[in-house]
Amino acid sequence: DHHTVGGDLPAAFAVVNPQRPDCEYPDKGLCGTAVAFRLGELVGRELGVDLVDLYDMLDLVALASVADLVPLSGENRILVAFGLKRLSNTKSVGLRALLGVAGVSPGKVTAGRIGYQIAPRINAVGRIGAASDALTLLLSDDSVEAHQLATVLDQANCDRRDEDQRTLDQALEDLAVSFDPNKDFGVVLAQRGWHPGVVGIVASRVVERIHRPVVVVAVEGDKGRGSARSISGFNLYEAIAECSKHLTRFGGHQQAAGIEISAGELEAFRLAFNEAARSRLTHHSLQPVLSPDLDIKLEDVDLELVHWLSYLGPHGIGNPTPVFRVQGVGVRASHIVGENHLKAELTTSRTRLDAIGFGLADRFDLDSLSSGKWDVLFRLERNEWQGKVRVQALLSDLRPTS
Repeated sequence: DHHTVGGDLPAAFAVVNPQRPDCEYPDKGLCGTAVAFRLGELVGRELGVDLVDLYDMLDLVALASVADLVPLSGENRILVAFGLKRLSNTKSVGLRALLGVAGVSPGKVTAGRIGYQIAPRINAVGRIGAASDALTLLLSDDSVEAHQLATVLDQANCDRRDEDQRTLDQALEDLAVSFDPNKDFGVVLAQRGWHPGVVGIVASRVVERIHRPVVVVAVEGDKGRGSARSISGFNLYEAIAECSKHLTRFGGHQQAAGIEISAGELEAFRLAFNEAARSRLTHHSLQPVLSPDLDIKLEDVDLELVHWLSYLGPHGIGNPTPVFRVQGVGVRASHIVGENHLKAELTTSRTRLDAIGFGLADRFDLDSLSSGKWDVLFRLERNEWQGKVRVQALLSDLRPTS
């Protein structure tokens, strides 16, 4: 699949991987499910088999591609686009049950909803439960069994979120004591008692906070299992390969990796990984930057624009949702909703636009938002609430107009 191939290939009859240096397949970014799909397609054609049943399984290809965070460009974008259409009318009893517990209407499945509502429930049992439950669910043709298994996945996801938060809180406590932004370009966090199934998610959250490549390791006995996440422009696989003498095993790609390590090697690996990061990054590259795709006027935002923008999807890694900037607008009626979410209206003398910024509330003084003019970065979505359909801005950031 899309992971970087190691030095030695298995002694198998055939090893099918577009990442092989000797493979001429043009699209190297397919996830494992998409590789299996293409292989099945080829075998079916060679045997003269009707492929209609295989194409019905494009819903699984879309699900896997989004869940595995492959770039949604080129061939992946095509497979996911058609897969989403299949998923909206899926024949899979298990997927229908999973959509139900996730609160996703079959006709409203998007790549975003797969990433945030559906895939986490499948991943949860692989992280802290029995992965076989997810497989059994996807293979089930019994609605009662499927509902029971979907409920198991839903509960596992709740438990996983609790474990995520506990581990993240402890990781941030460690950072508060040990992290030096002037010296630490690559960060390794390790602790006993952490669950190896959530360290990847926690690594991603820490990267969001400090904008540096991060490795989080769960230690048990004399061994550690860890996950690493990167920032844009930093090849994580290359950096970890450079430190591989300290590792028992490792694998991954440019943006994410997994490692196994002896507990006694952790400090040496921490120093080596930081040095590998320092040799590749500058202080400037450690400053996160948000760049708009287009400046627009608030008056140009309407449901018709959102409709035409939908043709640019499906969106995700490699094909992000367009980011717009409006300048010199007012911010009115700002208040906090849920956990740390900022709700407000963007206004001009001629129009207004509903807006929400997830996780942004603690970054701004609500009283100061209502005074002066602001430059705002946002994405757009079609929002349905209590039978009303309107445009909503998903806030990325705000700054006072200069």
